[in-house]
Amino acid sequence: MVVWLHFGKIQVVNQPEIAPNTSLLVVCNHISWWDGMLLYEINRRYFKKRFHALAGIQQLKKSVVINLIGVFGLDKTSVKDLWRSLKYSASLLNSPKNMLLIYPQGQIQSPLNPKFTVNMGVYKIWLETKADTQMLFVFLIIEHDAQKPTCYFYSEKSHLSKTSDFKTFENTYLTFVENAKNEHITTIEKKHAV
Repeated sequence: MVVWLHFGKIQVVNQPEIAPNTSLLVVCNHISWWDGMLLYEINRRYFKKRFHALAGIQQLKKSVVINLIGVFGLDKTSVKDLWRSLKYSASLLNSPKNMLLIYPQGQIQSPLNPKFTVNMGVYKIWLETKADTQMLFVFLIIEHDAQKPTCYFYSEKSHLSKTSDFKTFENTYLTFVENAKNEHITTIEKKHAV
């Protein structure tokens, strides 16, 4: 896969157990256009689901490769397209064979950005799913400490229920992000202490 041409290593810091009989909604920070391909590779190795990802229409126009791996577009300027994409995303999760990657920020942001945002779209998709869906929070960060960069993958299963409101969803995700950042700092400090 093209990921290995750019990255020296994908370091899965904590690999979650994913049930094979439920669909998987991956809520991941968006740090670069590599994210979809990184998660595609992680899915191929560990989750073994049919990969789908929701991305802005502008991102799809920039890269032919991501179109080939199951990424579909969303035009944020069209309310009709926004609603159609949310419905389609939720319908994908009705099959236990599928995984859907979605970026809660809706745009590329530095993983160290203190003003991390969460758009309501991922919450609406989750509420619209009819099947039993696992939700996995993921935090990616890239370190450029070798000839080729290393991508660190942090994750945590969400235990939220569909009765949770958006604010609870947002706070739970943001708490996960802060914990992952702190865990990454500890991981890097240990690596450099050796």
